[in-house]
Amino acid sequence: MEYLLYGLRTGRYRAGEQIIPEAVAEEVGVSHVPVREAVRKLEGRGTLTHRPRRGYFVAELDVDDLDTIVVLGSLLENEALRRVLPVITADQIERMRKAIENSRALQGRDPVGVVSANRVYHEVMFERGVPKLLLRHLSMLWSTMEPYRPLLYSAEQNQNSSCLEHEAILAAIERRDIDAAVAAYDEHRVNVFRAMRDLIPQKDPETG
Repeated sequence: MEYLLYGLRTGRYRAGEQIIPEAVAEEVGVSHVPVREAVRKLEGRGTLTHRPRRGYFVAELDVDDLDTIVVLGSLLENEALRRVLPVITADQIERMRKAIENSRALQGRDPVGVVSANRVYHEVMFERGVPKLLLRHLSMLWSTMEPYRPLLYSAEQNQNSSCLEHEAILAAIERRDIDAAVAAYDEHRVNVFRAMRDLIPQKDPETG
């Protein structure tokens, strides 16, 4: 599963592309069994979809999906942030700051590295104080976006905007200002999905 996730996070596997378990098994040097178990798990997380008689494909999003993710993100991420802020540690804050610094250092030359640094930032933020069920739903929500992150952060403008927004969230967290942290996170989410809209094929109004 980590091999497949790495392929998604680096842009090797793109939205809509078929994943052939037999080919992956040969590449990794394992039997088909663990690969099929991995693709089923990724299907359960919304990262892959299964089409009867055709196989597994990297999940694709449309504009309606983005709107839904924005609503769910507002509910889930903001609730998680409210639970995290009172118990977040100085060590977490320092590691979040380090993730921003790493992202800055990689801007304009390593978009995959920027994606990785951004992921660390969010993972560290929510590693304490979030109930397991809420964290599981957050993970599923984020998984649906995996195939689009490499393309999103291939633009240096998006890399820079993300760092600025992460800095604003972190500054509010350091002040223990819940309302400001939530507002900064809301702005970050809206800006990310506004940029993602340009990457999503638009529906044909006649065919839906």
